[in-house]
Amino acid sequence: CILYGRPGAGKTTCAATAPPPLLFLDCDSGLLCLKGIPDEMAQKIGLNPKETFFEPIRSMDDMLQQIQRVARENAASPGYWNTVVVDNLTELQRVLLQDLLSTSERSIPTIQDWGVILLRMQKLVRLVRNLPCHTIFIAHEREDEHGIGPALSGRIEIELPGYVDLMARLTLVEREEDDAKGGKVVRTIRRLRCREAISQKVKAKS
Repeated sequence: CILYGRPGAGKTTCAATAPPPLLFLDCDSGLLCLKGIPDEMAQKIGLNPKETFFEPIRSMDDMLQQIQRVARENAASPGYWNTVVVDNLTELQRVLLQDLLSTSERSIPTIQDWGVILLRMQKLVRLVRNLPCHTIFIAHEREDEHGIGPALSGRIEIELPGYVDLMARLTLVEREEDDAKGGKVVRTIRRLRCREAISQKVKAKS
């Protein structure tokens, strides 16, 4: 699945409730919300810190090595990894661009560079999707004239839904409720929108 939303919506924590053992491929060093989480809180929201692992991704080679590792370890022992999470695709695109520019000793990308990035993103998404386990791609969201969807550059944003079974937007909704003392309290509720909403032009797939 693809899980997208605004920063702070809870995408990473939501993905961490997937079946363990779980491997996060960390593209933006944004996993502090999971590291060192108290056991009581982890249990309450359905996390298993002892079966959640992290690997930094800073280049194309890093991604390929981790994909090969998961495929190899699951082939030797089915279920060795139950879930792989790419956190997140928006930053992965930036990592791939910086990796490409550093090898070519350029600071500004060309049109050809964006073509290469598209091909690399297509390759990596397919390779991760085809792993023998659950796969979750996290992305930031962006709103433009076409609606609200994953924040990615180029054609990969259009192609992404075709790669997965589920694309959902994680949103925060504030709701006023009665409290135990007869007053009012505002609760923040997280919801996954799994179907397109024409009124808001929200991109989703189920």
